[in-house]
Formats: sequence, structure tokens, C-alpha cells
Amino acid sequence: MLYSQFETLEQALDSFSLTVVEASFFPELAEIAPSDLLTTFLKRSLPIVSAASEKARSEGIIYPVLLEVRELLDEKVSLNGLLWRFLKLEGMR
Repeated sequence: MLYSQFETLEQALDSFSLTVVEASFFPELAEIAPSDLLTTFLKRSLPIVSAASEKARSEGIIYPVLLEVRELLDEKVSLNGLLWRFLKLEGMR
């Protein structure tokens, strides 16, 4: 059966005798407020990059957020574009 022929999730589950198991893959985390720098940057860049190219969105939205995460993790994350190296963090093995 082609992917496009499945009209519902239930139909796919029945066809392949599958079951859905709902589970939490991520630990419960406390909410973290963004820094003033990130908030200001995004307020200024979102109107410009929201309708722009994928590259512009990456540079204007995604990269600043990744830098914020890196800062919050005491620079224990490498953002070299090829490999994310996570040092041993609690909950990440």
C-alpha cells in the first residue's frame, strides 16, 4: 500500500498491526526566560526574516537561539555546523 493511500493513522496501524505507545522522551524541565539580548534581537529581526529565505531565517532566528542555548549550558555545546558534541550533562548519556 502506498503512503498516500493511508487516510488515517488508525488505518496504517491496523494494516501493519502496530500500536501507539505514548511516552515522554524528555525530562521535565523548568521554563527558562530568554535573555534581554535574545529578546531584543528577535524583536528586531523577526519582521525582516520571517518572509525571507531559509538561509535568512537560519541566520536571523535559529542561530541566535542556538547561541542562547550554548550560553545557558556554559558553552558545553559545539555549534560548528557538522557535529553537536554534548558533554556529559545530567539526563544526557
